[in-house]
Amino acid sequence: MRPAPDRKSMARHVAAEFVAMELAAELIDRTRGWGYEPLEEFLLHARRLREFFHAPLPKSDHHVAAEDFFPDVRTWIKVRNTLGSEWLRGTHNAVDYQLADITWAKIDGSGMKWGGWIKAIPGIRAELQSFWDGFLLSVDTVTASWFLSGVRDARAKQGGSGVGPTGEAEAPE
Repeated sequence: MRPAPDRKSMARHVAAEFVAMELAAELIDRTRGWGYEPLEEFLLHARRLREFFHAPLPKSDHHVAAEDFFPDVRTWIKVRNTLGSEWLRGTHNAVDYQLADITWAKIDGSGMKWGGWIKAIPGIRAELQSFWDGFLLSVDTVTASWFLSGVRDARAKQGGSGVGPTGEAEAPE
């Protein structure tokens, strides 16, 4: 397990990813039809969280995963397996294709359309919230406090509104 200062710093970063995903989703709710920028912002942060909660195997040394915050990685895997993954599994490839630099799916009609994404966002959010909650309930209280403090700080950095001066959700640094 990495030293506590490293884990605390990373907890704040992961928390900022969670807040950024939520802010992008809220922006989409308020501005349906603005275009793909808020959608891609949401998907970017959702994908990062998906990778955090479901580390790809084999996990590289530089990849940060939820299991890194447990003395025994089996603890998180056991908790994770009790949580649903319907939306994350069902949109896994579609999210990756949407975020790819250039794909044929963006012009040939094989990619998910805007309306499909609008319908998928609530399920993706709910599932990631479930993983977030399960994670926070499963780690020790000190570790949970690092993540919760990171959420508070990320929201405060947004000035309470969660929206930047241009009206778009701001990403964490």
